Amino acid sequence: MSAFTVDGDLVHYEKLGRDRPVILLHGWIGSWRYWIPTMQQLQAKFSVYALDFFGFGDSSKNSQKYTLDKQVELLAAFVRELGIQKAAFVAHGLGALILAEYARRYSAVVHRALFVSAPLFDTNDLADRNPPGERRPLAPPPLNIPPKPAPPSTSAPTIATRPSTPLTPAHSAPTIVSGGTIDRATLARTAADLKLDFSVPGVPSPIAGSPATTTTPPAPPPPPLPALGNANQNPLSERLNSDLESLLAKCFRRSEPAFEKLKLDIAKTDAAALRLSVMNFDSLEMLDKLHLIEAPLVFVHGSEDSITDNPNENVWNYLARTKTDEQLLALPMQGVRHFPMLENDRFSQLVTDFLEKADISTIEVQERWRRRSR
Repeated sequence: MSAFTVDGDLVHYEKLGRDRPVILLHGWIGSWRYWIPTMQQLQAKFSVYALDFFGFGDSSKNSQKYTLDKQVELLAAFVRELGIQKAAFVAHGLGALILAEYARRYSAVVHRALFVSAPLFDTNDLADRNPPGERRPLAPPPLNIPPKPAPPSTSAPTIATRPSTPLTPAHSAPTIVSGGTIDRATLARTAADLKLDFSVPGVPSPIAGSPATTTTPPAPPPPPLPALGNANQNPLSERLNSDLESLLAKCFRRSEPAFEKLKLDIAKTDAAALRLSVMNFDSLEMLDKLHLIEAPLVFVHGSEDSITDNPNENVWNYLARTKTDEQLLALPMQGVRHFPMLENDRFSQLVTDFLEKADISTIEVQERWRRRSR
């Protein structure tokens, strides 16, 4: 088993392949294990990493580390421990939530990002909001014309303003205590448990030991987000307020093979990790974080997802206000639920195209969201 520690707490990860780094981030239901088919697909051309967040899989079960902020610190520590300067990220569910904040703090590390089943919700006021980073037209200079005298008035109108609440500043990253090594035998045993075949003809074996010891340069302070207009925009809190097996049953029928595979993972999950990870989730804040990411972003959602929903036209129009077609691509997958990587054979090819095509707008798919021409 490959592992390192953050402030004394163990973080488990696995790696396959060599060359350009790709980091896979798991969601609320499961662990790194369900990324194994994707790792197999990519290992011939990429160094593919998958890790367990605190409270999941084989990482430490310390409830003090289950908040979103602590999970972001875990990811930052992982990137530093592996000496990764720049990487592509594929993030699912909870991983998407973590990556949005990580990219805000460490934008230089994120080469591009694929968000799978990300929590993107319509807040019913997006058309009236000004997203961060939106370019507004400059007002023309005033004409040099004397103002027309105003008629006398007995009283002046009062304009009411609503106070704004700033977001909490980003915290500093944690200190790494020790490093770990790769254990291919653990990966092989896991594959056997899942009845997966890791033997791929012509594919090089994973690299043993740790990667280069270069360190990631310190991240500049993240740009501030605008004050939120509404509080408690948290649909995730209610949606994840169930036991893990019930949530899994919303994603797969009990007769489906994926149900039994993921059931092995949820037995290792601390349910408190789900609740605490979304305790302070805000739909508006999530969307505005995505506006601040300069790297190309691809979004994949299943049309039948009962955990995070398929975002509607209002959400995509809001995100597109600060993104070009080369920066934003939204791909709905019909008939797919919360786990596209386990439900649809096209997902593996989509990830490959996402990693290899210089321009994400050239990714060939059957369906995509298209912005309306004005």
